[in-house]
Amino acid sequence: MTNSFLIHAIPPYMIHVGDGVFAELSVKKYSQAICCVDERVWQSHEQYIRDVIKDMTVIVIPSGEKSKSLDKYQVIIEHLLKNHIDRKGVIIAIGGGVVGDLAGFCAATYMRGIDFIQVPTTILAHDSAIGGKVAINTDVAKNSIGAFHQPTTVYYDTQFLATLPEREVLSGFGEICKHMFLDKHFYDFMQAFPDLAVAEENIETILLHSMQVKQKFVEEDPYENDVRKYLNFGHTFGHALEQISNYSLSHGAAVAYGMAFAEYLATPIGIREMLINYGLLTPLQLDVDFDTVYNLMKNDKKSVSGAIQFVLMDVIGHPYAQVVGESELREAFDNWRMEYLV
Repeated sequence: MTNSFLIHAIPPYMIHVGDGVFAELSVKKYSQAICCVDERVWQSHEQYIRDVIKDMTVIVIPSGEKSKSLDKYQVIIEHLLKNHIDRKGVIIAIGGGVVGDLAGFCAATYMRGIDFIQVPTTILAHDSAIGGKVAINTDVAKNSIGAFHQPTTVYYDTQFLATLPEREVLSGFGEICKHMFLDKHFYDFMQAFPDLAVAEENIETILLHSMQVKQKFVEEDPYENDVRKYLNFGHTFGHALEQISNYSLSHGAAVAYGMAFAEYLATPIGIREMLINYGLLTPLQLDVDFDTVYNLMKNDKKSVSGAIQFVLMDVIGHPYAQVVGESELREAFDNWRMEYLV
């Protein structure tokens, strides 16, 4: 069964969720269409994708965060130019958050903006496919070059989830848990699925509820001037860990460690215990020191004049943003390091 709902953005767009929903893709109104497809997704689902996209041009994007780069951006833009893609064309992003961000940023900037369609293929991408935030990384900071550019449609085909490796499943639950902590109604709903095994058996239902949490924040604050910043819970510290690991640490796992770190800065409310129930916060082998983390966190987009702002919460469903000083961060880091680094 297909579940569809409208995102009230500018412009508004539909999200379709269900097994086989990708087959409903239509690009008849466009002059040309080009597909950017994650390499692992292409290897696992080439025939299914071909059956839907027919003779569209395909650019296969190497899997992993390192593809969100200026080099890959230039490759796609030059391909669009050489193939004379005009302003009535469309880019289709088939993959996880990396492909969605990269292809979306290309669409946002090519000829000052063309349409793009999101086809998320991971659990993690249920978050990034909504809201229109697209970006690439630099060596200095993650998502440091970006834009707001809404997709015209999102086709979330759960058929793609069947081939996800366990690492990607766990990464996706990092973002599901974030939404759970941000929204008390979703938190209460998730009590029926108290661990990873039970939750995986009910993944489509959980994803629908999780996406609706994201929808609420995005519709209230489309350009992240106010409450949408709460969706960055766990990301300030998490993004720093991703960079230090050279992106060997998955985004969702990094966000989970980031949420655990944030709990050391606020009233403990069981966040770490819940993350462990979903297979997250396993002992981490990473060469990391406070000064490196601290300097990377200064580049976080919530920081102002070098002051590092964290999303925290003392009660489930009631996040707030607060500037945290160096001494407090150092103490929290020492506690986090003793608990999770091996």
